[in-house]
Amino acid sequence: MKPEISIIIPMYNAGKIIEQVLQSLEDQTNKNFEVIIVDDVSTDNSVEIVKNHSVNPIILSKNSGPSKARNIGVKNAKAEVIIFMDTDVILSNDVIEKLIEMFKNKSINVVASMYDTKNHYNNFISDYENLYISYTYHNLVDFAPGFYSCFAAMRKTVFNDIGGFNENLRMCEDTEFGHRLLRKGYKTNLNKTLVVSHIKNYSISAYFKKQLFKMESLLKIKKLYFGQDHFTKTLNTPFLFQLGIPISLLIPLGLIFSSKAVLLGLLLLFIFNYKMLFFMTKKRNSFFLLKAYFFMVINYWFYFISLVYGSIKLIK
Repeated sequence: MKPEISIIIPMYNAGKIIEQVLQSLEDQTNKNFEVIIVDDVSTDNSVEIVKNHSVNPIILSKNSGPSKARNIGVKNAKAEVIIFMDTDVILSNDVIEKLIEMFKNKSINVVASMYDTKNHYNNFISDYENLYISYTYHNLVDFAPGFYSCFAAMRKTVFNDIGGFNENLRMCEDTEFGHRLLRKGYKTNLNKTLVVSHIKNYSISAYFKKQLFKMESLLKIKKLYFGQDHFTKTLNTPFLFQLGIPISLLIPLGLIFSSKAVLLGLLLLFIFNYKMLFFMTKKRNSFFLLKAYFFMVINYWFYFISLVYGSIKLIK
């Protein structure tokens, strides 16, 4: 029987988590799907674990990045609806069933899910990032502004119409893909009853390293599509957040010139972000609010550093 959905998972050194991911697929209430795993030359035991779950991965000849892995996965997909899913995403057991039902509506072309708000690791940075993404999705209504490849479903005809992922990009490739989706007039439906767990376990260095290279990639893409309104929508960066970057600089400058500038900067950043901070507090506790606030301030500083770094790299 032809599968109703093809699940495409690019994999690289996912040995610590891939078994949980596959188990969540095996636990689905509707099992009329195929799993296509494209291994990007892993050096750990990922491939062995996958084979133990009766999945024969496609193994690339050289490390090529997630864009190529996903494109190859689509070429091998038998179903008309495809799911892109990362190796750190775990599904609730009714996700596939709900997606199959959704795509019976011919007007739906692309679907995004919600993130849960569970603390999967005893790790503040990972917890903060997960809650931040959950808050972003929580504020959306019916449509997501872009495309998020950690978990999303779409018709294969739409994927082919867009032209696949840009294989020259190893980071933010889904942002660039989302821009082309919007440019073609496709909308990403947000279904808040679809819940997935995006399990990250960041160290401080890994988190900020990711932010650094993410900003560099975003600036490259922004240069590619400079002046196009669709790209600005894809980024989904609120004006107050952008304004917060220069305001955050009042704090270190104020330590040198004026304590009033420090207080003003701290106050304005709180006002700009109080909804997000209260959302996080509601999901955790008051002590988390304090930690989240100061981490947010540091994050703003690092966004500025990343912006400078990415701009210099772009000039070179």
